[in-house]
Amino acid sequence: MNEMKEKSHYKQINPFTAIWVRTRETVRYVIEEKTTGYALMIIVIAAVINALLGTFDPQLNGALPLWASLLIGCIIGPIAGIAGVAILSALYLLIGKMFKGVSTYSEMFKAIGTTSIPSIWFAPIFLIGNLAAPDVMLGETGADTSPITFVIAGLVGIASLVLGIWSLIIQSKAIGEAHRFSSWKGFFTLLIPGVVLFVLFAALAIFFVMTFMSFS
Repeated sequence: MNEMKEKSHYKQINPFTAIWVRTRETVRYVIEEKTTGYALMIIVIAAVINALLGTFDPQLNGALPLWASLLIGCIIGPIAGIAGVAILSALYLLIGKMFKGVSTYSEMFKAIGTTSIPSIWFAPIFLIGNLAAPDVMLGETGADTSPITFVIAGLVGIASLVLGIWSLIIQSKAIGEAHRFSSWKGFFTLLIPGVVLFVLFAALAIFFVMTFMSFS
């Protein structure tokens, strides 16, 4: 009976919408009911969209032909996206174990893959902003730029900020659910690699600067 109830409850979950307000339930649903291929599909969709959005950069767009932009978006983007999630999943798995997490690599991969959904939702917001206020969105403002253009760009900026913050919360909850611990532990599991990488790059930058100065 409990299993039938759980199956019925799962049928009401659409990961592409429920991830926003029912994050832990959605991640658990994907972990238990979906295959790794499903997570790969989400990652690929998000990676293709993000890579194609990158072609709106005027410098990149002017330097690359259409076929190269499509190659980046449809082939290189997904490969980089999958590799990134694979590496992050391993990091979050190992760090989470320090907080007594119980996730497996497969579960963590599905959880992190599911957190790619918010970036898919960002695409229409960026496109609307780019079509309505291309000058401001692409950093090409001038004297003839209308006030309404700045308003639209500002609204898009606010929406992007909100989505970015909420995406961070979603990732923290997803890691917590995969490891079966609190979202706060999930947040610190997410934070630690970023801090370590920041310190590492800062140390390398200081080292190269000091080395350069010693030879000058």
